[in-house]
Amino acid sequence: MIEKIYKRCPCCDYFIEIEKRDGIFRCQFCKNLLKYSKEIDKLYELENIDRSLDSCSCKKCGASINIRNASYSHMVTCDYCGEKYFYNAATKDIKANIIHHQLKHEERMADKKKELEQQRHEQKMEKKKFNFITDTLDNALPWIFIVLFWVCLFASVLVSDKKTAEKNAILIQTPDNIRPPHNDEYYINMTVEEAIKSFIDAGFTDVTSTKIFDKKLKFSSDELTKYVTIDDLKNFDQNDIKNRNSKVVIHYLPKTLYAPLSSNDLSKKTMPEAKQIFENAGFTNILTVEIEGRAGPFSSKNKVDHIVFGDKDYFTTSKFIDKDDLITIYYYSK
Repeated sequence: MIEKIYKRCPCCDYFIEIEKRDGIFRCQFCKNLLKYSKEIDKLYELENIDRSLDSCSCKKCGASINIRNASYSHMVTCDYCGEKYFYNAATKDIKANIIHHQLKHEERMADKKKELEQQRHEQKMEKKKFNFITDTLDNALPWIFIVLFWVCLFASVLVSDKKTAEKNAILIQTPDNIRPPHNDEYYINMTVEEAIKSFIDAGFTDVTSTKIFDKKLKFSSDELTKYVTIDDLKNFDQNDIKNRNSKVVIHYLPKTLYAPLSSNDLSKKTMPEAKQIFENAGFTNILTVEIEGRAGPFSSKNKVDHIVFGDKDYFTTSKFIDKDDLITIYYYSK
């Protein structure tokens, strides 16, 4: 089997594959005939080729290229466009410079690759910028909607207040229309007399008070307002327009009083003495009930048997009730 070797072509500088023996070979790239000498291990061009052409036409621009003095595989250049060729005496033609065109092709491919990379980078940056904008909008949209909601709500409140103010301005021009002197919270824990006076001074004509009966009664040293209603409405303020004949009701907690003495101490008293003690303490609703029969032999006349204080017949001085609650004194007249 004949060994294959690679040798550089003296015409185009490309390595070609040849058999390691004496003989003539053709370059696969420039197509020139080459001779290989095994003795000196050298590949060289043939010299016995006829040169019958004086010129060839440039394959790029068509200009005439002088090849008379060109060697067997000499590189020639077009004087007009600068394109380089190899003169092939064997084919009596010129061949494009493979190395030159390969370099040009590689340069063009490198430029194209660089241009494509630049385009991809620009597209990536555009996409990144677009994603940043969309992500920002996605994150900001809820807050934008919240802000718009509150702005619209605030604007609607302003418009509503303006319309209400205009309506009230028209209503207030009517002689029978007046405004409450204060809002509803102002009267909480105010005495009943002060609350009634405040509404009467403002021009209201129908002002009454009513006691609140609460099972969980708390001690109160005075009759204090819990809430006020105007035409059965609890909520009102100074901007409301009301008729001077509107019904104003002061709802208050009753005044409470402690028992002046314990039930044991009061049972030692006579009925007039016990009644006087309760009246001096401030109680107003006192009932006396005579018990049939006689008291003990050593008991005084009108001796107290027992007293019902509110709902209890046994109590101490820590017990308190409404000052208007019923107090019943049971006694013996004989």
